[in-house]
Amino acid sequence: MFLHSFIPENDPTFLEKHRYKMNSDAGRNLLYSIRGSGADEAPIRTFDIESTTGRLILTRSLDREQQSSYLLNVYAHDHYGRQVDDPANLSIIVMDKNDEFPKFVMETLVGDVQEHSFADTFVLQISATDADEPNTPNTGIRYRFETESSIFSLNKFTGKITVKQNVLDREKRTTYHLGVIAVDSNGATYGLTASSMITITVTDANDSPPVFIIKWREIKINENTLMEQATSLLVEDGDQRGFKTWNAVYRIVMGNSGGHFAIHRDNSTNAGILSVVKKLDYEVVKEIKVVITVENEVPFTGSPRPLSSSTVLIKVLNVVEAPIIEPPVQRVDIPGADFVHKEVATVNARVPEDPTGNNIRYKVLQDRAGIVAVDPKSGILKTVAVLPPDTSIGSNDTYTVLVGAVNTAVDPPLTSTGTVLMTILGENKHVPHLLHTSFCHDGQAWPNGSYSVAVMLVGEDPDPFPNGPPLSFTLINNPPAASNPWVIQLVNGTSAILRNSGQKPPCQTFKLLALVQDRKGNAGPNIPVFVRHCDCGGIVGGGPPLGVPTNNGAPPPVISNTKRGSKHTQTAGIGLSPGAIAAIILSILGLLLLALMACFLLVFWGRGRPFKLSEVLMVGPPGYTQQYSTEAGPSENISAAKLLKSGVLERQESGSDAAFHLSQNGKEEDANSFDNAHLTKTSGGISKFQGFGSEAVTNGLIVEKSITEVKNMESNINAAMKSTSNGDAVGGGGGTTGKSSNCNITTNHWVTLTLSACLLLSLSLSVSYSHSLCL
Repeated sequence: MFLHSFIPENDPTFLEKHRYKMNSDAGRNLLYSIRGSGADEAPIRTFDIESTTGRLILTRSLDREQQSSYLLNVYAHDHYGRQVDDPANLSIIVMDKNDEFPKFVMETLVGDVQEHSFADTFVLQISATDADEPNTPNTGIRYRFETESSIFSLNKFTGKITVKQNVLDREKRTTYHLGVIAVDSNGATYGLTASSMITITVTDANDSPPVFIIKWREIKINENTLMEQATSLLVEDGDQRGFKTWNAVYRIVMGNSGGHFAIHRDNSTNAGILSVVKKLDYEVVKEIKVVITVENEVPFTGSPRPLSSSTVLIKVLNVVEAPIIEPPVQRVDIPGADFVHKEVATVNARVPEDPTGNNIRYKVLQDRAGIVAVDPKSGILKTVAVLPPDTSIGSNDTYTVLVGAVNTAVDPPLTSTGTVLMTILGENKHVPHLLHTSFCHDGQAWPNGSYSVAVMLVGEDPDPFPNGPPLSFTLINNPPAASNPWVIQLVNGTSAILRNSGQKPPCQTFKLLALVQDRKGNAGPNIPVFVRHCDCGGIVGGGPPLGVPTNNGAPPPVISNTKRGSKHTQTAGIGLSPGAIAAIILSILGLLLLALMACFLLVFWGRGRPFKLSEVLMVGPPGYTQQYSTEAGPSENISAAKLLKSGVLERQESGSDAAFHLSQNGKEEDANSFDNAHLTKTSGGISKFQGFGSEAVTNGLIVEKSITEVKNMESNINAAMKSTSNGDAVGGGGGTTGKSSNCNITTNHWVTLTLSACLLLSLSLSVSYSHSLCL
């Protein structure tokens, strides 16, 4: 069952008076309850029902603007709470009353209209709303002025306000205040109303054009001068200040064909500011007549009339000025960096006040490398030096020179600057190459314990600047077997260090490829570089220069350069200079001279004293002894006590068999195992000692002499001594037996033997020193 009920809003007569009885089952005692909006839902307990009678009770007045309808469900139960009938659906509609006043949408109603506007010109739109039920007379709104207006019209349906007739004049009245009313109930007299006040502002129309206050003026401007404000032109305008109808727009209509002037408006004063934006030249023009017009930003609304104009006569004043260099920039080509004592360019300058140019002097203002000079009177620019290879030049091999032209007729002098761009030409005939390409490293660590195979790459390019150095070095490959990569580190413009990363590489010869480029990137084929590690082939100092290639395309020979006093062998890519060779020769000659002087001292020291053959054969300092036995037999001994090790070196020969033994600290060892030294046997006598890598021959030398020659020498000496002294030693000292190696000889023999020994000693020392220098 569905029931409808209409209840007027805001009607107090419905309170506790209207009851609705639900006759679900007549004659039975039932209990009634309700549910729904207004009962157990918001707004709660607006409706209630008597449980025994079924009368529906309205507990408060209704407001349609808060809720316009309610839906209730009425239930009937017996005394056991069982529902005895289907619930009744009750729809309650709240009937609207005109209880809401209209409201204007905008609290402040403001409009504007330009003066002299025609009829029906839109001014303002007003609007109001009503909260009553829509589309009913209660919400039908009509508009009207509080008092009738002869200037503006108001549409009562739409609220649109327009101009009624063209009588608005801002100069007479700028503002209108009008009251408006909105009425509901379609404007009926009983309708509810709302009122408001609107303000209409009459805006300015451009009915008053700007006019220059001063129509003619004369000003003076120095030549070669820029001015932000040369003069100010004032105008007057009757329109409203700050509006577009008042803002002035200035234009130069005559006298600015050269673009020397510009004009703009001062926003605060509306004046025109004339500026000089391009320098004037007195020698070109001495006065200029400039004509300027003015108008507003918006078009003039009145009858057409000519624009106001003002004329400015500008007189240009002559000023002594700096020289004018023509052209200001010159570009010249130089055949090469060695283009010296040649004319490069001529800098020409002029001063309008001095047509002869007698007061102009030229000077170089910028020349970083100091390679040019300028004639102070003629301005001829010449080169005076070669451009250094390390000179920083610009792009395209351009060297910049700044030359100043000075007007000396004024104090202080005025200077202008000209630029000469010198492009360095020259043919790039050669490609850079390496002076040395083969190196060797002995495999030993550096003294500080670190390890790095490092060699110096030295490049050369005979091309002059800018086609030669500085050179760049690039490593093209890394040997596949290398556990650590090789790198190239630039040292300067002609050299770089080629090294590994610091870990010990394997013992082998590494072949690397290096690319060497000149300053312009010109390069030849990749250059093979050989670095032999560990085994330098027993090669020591002295040999051919580094980097000399071998035949048949084989790698160049590897020559090691050993540092003196160090066990580390480092190969450098440089050889002995002529000065170093001369120093070595002078050192050898000096040693020979010192040795000869020592021999003469020995001669005078030994005169008149006995001579011993053992002293003749001894070469070295005290402690070094060489003994010889003249006894016949199969065994012959020659022993020498060396300074480096405390031992006796003996040669024992028996029949055809011979051997050399070293007795050191009571232990006999083979001589070949002693340090880095070894002995090579020669026929019939002791051989020379070899081993240049050790200190075995630091202070002495074993003289190679055959046994037979020694015996013959001794016999001759003994015979000579017996024939001259009857068996007595010269100068005393006693005689000798046939088995003794001591004997007495005459002074002449003694001198002869001493000189021979000294000469031999000098030659040996010279060879030893030369050898050490090579090491």
